[in-house]
Amino acid sequence: MTRFDAPTGRIEVYDGRETAPAAASQTMFLDILAQPLPRGTAVTSGRATGVPGVVAMLGQAHRDHGRLAWRSLFEPTAPRAEAGFLVTARLARYVHGPYSQNAMPDVLAYFTKSNGKLIEAGEALKNPAYEALLRRLAARGPTLFYRGDVAARIAAKVLFAPIPVDLKTTDIAAYRPVKR
Repeated sequence: MTRFDAPTGRIEVYDGRETAPAAASQTMFLDILAQPLPRGTAVTSGRATGVPGVVAMLGQAHRDHGRLAWRSLFEPTAPRAEAGFLVTARLARYVHGPYSQNAMPDVLAYFTKSNGKLIEAGEALKNPAYEALLRRLAARGPTLFYRGDVAARIAAKVLFAPIPVDLKTTDIAAYRPVKR
C-alpha cells in the first residue's frame, strides 16, 4: 500500500506481501525425481501458501495514520459479504473454466449451489463465513488473524492440503509488515 502525504510530499510504502514459512526450501516445488511440479499441482498445493501479510499491513497503516476506529472500517464490507453480490460474467467464466483450482474441495463448496450446480452469472454469491470473520476482526483487531484459532486453521489447512507445507502458527504469529 502506498501512502502520499500531500503537505510534506512524503511517500510511504507498507509492504504486506506474504512470506515463506520457516520450513520453506529451494526444493519444495520439486517432485521426488527433482523435477519441477506442474504449475497446476504447485498452485493447488499447500506449498503455494505463504504467511498472509495484508491484515498486519493494514493494521500497521491504521496505527500510523488511521483516523476512524478500526471497527468502523469493516461496517461496509461485513454486511456485503452476508448479503452477497451478483456474479459477473467474467467470474462465472473462471468458475466454469478448466483451472486446476476449480477441482479443490473448498472452491467447489464455495461456488456450488444447494442444487449441486455451479453458480452462474447474475446469481447472488454470499459468504457468511467471511462476514463472521470480518466481524471478529473488527472487534478484536489485526492480531486476531495471527494468533489463536484463525492462525491454527490456516496452518492446519495447508498441512493437509495436497502436497502439504509445514506452515506453523509460530510462522504466522511472527509475521511483521515492512514500512518503506
